Amino acid sequence: MKFDWKEYLALADQLMQERKDIASEEACLRSAISRAYYAAIISSRNFAITKDKFFARRGSSIHRQIADHFKLKNDIKQVAVGIRLSKLANKRNLADYEDEMPDLLQEAEKSVRLAKDILTLLDSFSE
Repeated sequence: MKFDWKEYLALADQLMQERKDIASEEACLRSAISRAYYAAIISSRNFAITKDKFFARRGSSIHRQIADHFKLKNDIKQVAVGIRLSKLANKRNLADYEDEMPDLLQEAEKSVRLAKDILTLLDSFSE
């Protein structure tokens, strides 16, 4: 069965809500940022493959290629997806690689909100 990547966003929400109960608060918030990002980026990739026959070269730049694909569209909502993906990628990189991350709770809340915005925009193209 094909995995529904939106489940990662549900997990991010759960990590935010239970951040003091299941692990360290910082680990939960960093993980929420990362899971929100992957819910958005893979859903965006799959949308681009299905709707635009998007093909990304494998490698470390695949995430940037996905965001750029949307940024180069003529549709303002698709451009918004690309911009939000880039912002979310920056937050995910900080959460996954930096030893210190100021305003972690705010960054996690922003990341989950960005991912929700991206998924809402993608859903709006199907209507």
